[in-house]
Amino acid sequence: MRMLIVCAALALAACAPDGAAPKTASAAQATPAGPAETIEARNEASDHHRDTNVSRVQGLQTGDAKLFGVVGGDPAINGEYLYLAVAPEAPDDDFKVYKLGDFNEWALESESEGSVVIKVSRSWIDDAGEIQTAQERYIVAVPAWAATTTTIAKAQ
Repeated sequence: MRMLIVCAALALAACAPDGAAPKTASAAQATPAGPAETIEARNEASDHHRDTNVSRVQGLQTGDAKLFGVVGGDPAINGEYLYLAVAPEAPDDDFKVYKLGDFNEWALESESEGSVVIKVSRSWIDDAGEIQTAQERYIVAVPAWAATTTTIAKAQ
């Protein structure tokens, strides 16, 4: 498992940000639609994503952090896991990695100091057995490397 994180860290370090630069001021315009959920940094000893592949990396202007997607779920419904990786302060330390959720797709909408806004497409199967899909926005706090938790809140 440690090897997967080492590979992901190398991929994160080697990949340049993709796509157009996100807007930096509009993150302040996103307001939480409810309470934020606290997410702890992953425990690599218990993480079992051995057969997954990093699909995309998006560098952030906020701190020394990156968003990255890992393909490995059901490709028909929420097949991409989205993570926030915060670079270490010392070269001997590992990235702090936070799993933000499982989505169909994601995009960085905007950034501001200490947070980012992401747009996601998320699906679920309703009581009738039909697949439902929603387009949502979330505000994600980008913590310092020393932190062990971050937060994510649905945005209005």
